[in-house]
Amino acid sequence: MSIGFPSNSGLYLPTSGGKVKQHPHRYSQDPQGNGRWIDYSIKYSPSNWEPSAGVAGSYDLKPSTSHTKHKGHIGQYVYVPK
Repeated sequence: MSIGFPSNSGLYLPTSGGKVKQHPHRYSQDPQGNGRWIDYSIKYSPSNWEPSAGVAGSYDLKPSTSHTKHKGHIGQYVYVPK
């Protein structure tokens, strides 16, 4: 999954030491389709990012059955100069 925005938008990503901060992404699965979700991946750094363009979170999807539900979430704070 990714979040992107035009490079001329004036938005910038919060960084520290060359790493993007204020970023979560998560992949969860409900193996039986009964509402009991299991988190398989929770990360707080993007898998890939480009300054003034966006961030991405990558996941390895788990094998599933016809009852399985998958969901994911990605979030990123961005800032403007003013």
